[in-house]
Amino acid sequence: MTIPNQNYTCPCSPGKYPDMSNNCQNCDQACQACFGLSSSECYTCNVGYFYNGDYCQPCDSSCKDCYGSGNNQCTRCDTGYSLIFNTICIALCPSWFSTSSDAITHYCDAVCPNNGYIDMTTDYNCISSCNVPYTVSKQGRYNL
Repeated sequence: MTIPNQNYTCPCSPGKYPDMSNNCQNCDQACQACFGLSSSECYTCNVGYFYNGDYCQPCDSSCKDCYGSGNNQCTRCDTGYSLIFNTICIALCPSWFSTSSDAITHYCDAVCPNNGYIDMTTDYNCISSCNVPYTVSKQGRYNL
């Protein structure tokens, strides 16, 4: 069997896609890399965007990077926000939270006094017992 001599190189550099005339065009600002005949058909999204199953969509304004559109789906926070519970960006840590940071993110570290629980239904207040009909899971979160 003979295989025809074909050029198997990518026609465009990363961040570009080939149009109908095989000219390289810039990907949409949300795309880190794109394909197809449209600038918004993304392989991967840029920082500040997430893939919603069809295209790259902006993160919540409090998030620097995310995996969904809500402010509770952040992986890193934008300037002026701190990450709480590993997914939520808030502007001000509650006074009973301790704070920490690394080179990328500021964190609100929740530790309730007297073995209390964090009330996820309000503004993250410490409470001594769960409100009915909630129970505490092993992770310290409420379950119905």
